[in-house]
Amino acid sequence: MTTIEKYYTLNEIAEMIGIPARTLREKLKDGTLRARKIAGKWRTSETDLKAFIEAAPANFPTAPQQ
Repeated sequence: MTTIEKYYTLNEIAEMIGIPARTLREKLKDGTLRARKIAGKWRTSETDLKAFIEAAPANFPTAPQQ
């Protein structure tokens, strides 16, 4: 049986972990965050998101508090 992995858009990730979507786009460009374009939007698998979070330094910039 094949398991279908969940994928997240950059905006969903930004909202979940508090990093601006712009910063996530920069991480795509430098290869820190893996993603693929699906239906015209960048999407990251749950596995790649977990790897990105685990590899992030503790002082990674986050969204300003509101």
